[in-house]
Amino acid sequence: MSEDFSPDEAEFRCLVPFPDQSASFVHGFEAGMIWQRMIKGEPQIGGFDDEIATHVENAAVFRKMADAQGYDLDLSDCGNGWIIATFTKRHRRFGVIEGGAA
Repeated sequence: MSEDFSPDEAEFRCLVPFPDQSASFVHGFEAGMIWQRMIKGEPQIGGFDDEIATHVENAAVFRKMADAQGYDLDLSDCGNGWIIATFTKRHRRFGVIEGGAA
């Protein structure tokens, strides 16, 4: 890292600019990063040390993703079009199925 940057500046600089600057591309990329972590089965995504603001436009997509992968979702509004999304993996629950022994 160059000494010209403070740690905060280096952490938030643009590493790979998107050639497609459309909102749909940016929002899709953002959701895709979270989806990949869900596929890996991470028990919690977001929150605590992993708080990353995401676009409020992804809230509905995040809800569908959480349902599809078995996560509870907590959304916190940060204002100005940003939210913090915290996904927590649900524990599998077993139920009793009524019926007689064969």
